[in-house]
Parts: sequence; structure tokens; C-alpha cells
Amino acid sequence: MSSANYAVSTQMVIDDETKKIKIDKQVLDRIHIFCQIEKGMPEAGGILAGRQNISNSNLIIEHHTEPMYGDYQTRYRFTRKDLGHLSFFQELYNNSNGTIGYVGEWHTHPEDIPQYSMIDLRNWRKIYTKAETNQVQYHLIAGRKAVVIWKYSGKHLCPVKIACIYWEDFV
Repeated sequence: MSSANYAVSTQMVIDDETKKIKIDKQVLDRIHIFCQIEKGMPEAGGILAGRQNISNSNLIIEHHTEPMYGDYQTRYRFTRKDLGHLSFFQELYNNSNGTIGYVGEWHTHPEDIPQYSMIDLRNWRKIYTKAETNQVQYHLIAGRKAVVIWKYSGKHLCPVKIACIYWEDFV
């Protein structure tokens, strides 16, 4: 796991081996709204999109989707089904001439410090194998007290946890 994680006023910065991953504060603020603080709140989720800095390979996550009408949401499950997520991403990709790309998925869990489930792992593997490139993907799970980020590259059997950031340190 990363040794240095910190927040600056506009983004969370995570060290991941040879690069930094910067997550826009606005993205995290919006995701935080969906944290399952109250008993009846369902899981929520969407996609993460961003761009890679060509000069230093740092990754900047600056776009996301939020739950949409056609998604499946229960207390312990989120399935991204609404095609609006893909339409949103395709528009970002096209309008940026391909500089904004898919980064990964985000969703919530009704636990303080979230852990990925076997359902999450199967979904991440499926997304990775269907991707047109073999780029590393970053998946985020937002819990009640912390947000945890995993890296999935297909090299390892399981995703690698790269950060666990407490909301109180950031939001």
C-alpha cells in the first residue's frame, strides 16, 4: 500500500509506485454524498474517468458518473446497468479527442472501512478482460468512515490495495 497519501485543497493525492494518482476533490465530495450512513440507503456507484499526464505519467481522476434510473440498487448491491454511464463516458472521450479515458469503477459499501467482495472482484475481472487495452484500472469503494482504492492490472490474482483514506481527513 502507498506510503504517502495526502489531501490538498482541490484533490487527494496517492502515491502508487512510480506515479501519483490525483483524485479531484469535487469527485470525492459527490461520492461522499452517497455513503450509506443511514440504514435504508442503498449502494450507489458509477464509473471513474480521467487523464494521464504525458510528462510524468501521473493519473488525474476528474470525472465520474452517479447512480442512474436504470441501475440496480439495494442495501448490499449496486449493478451499473443504465447505458447513460457509457454515453457520458463516450461523450467525454470524444470531446477530449481521446485524452480522457476510463479509469475504473466506484461504489459504496455499508461498512466503515470497505473491503471488496467476491462479486466486486468478478466484476472488476470482467471489466478488465473486456477492455480494449490492458491498462491498469483503479477501483474505489466508499465506506462510512473511509474510502479505499484498489489497483487491478490482471497481473495479480487479486487487486492491490493502494490507499485507505479516512473521510474526516479529506472532506
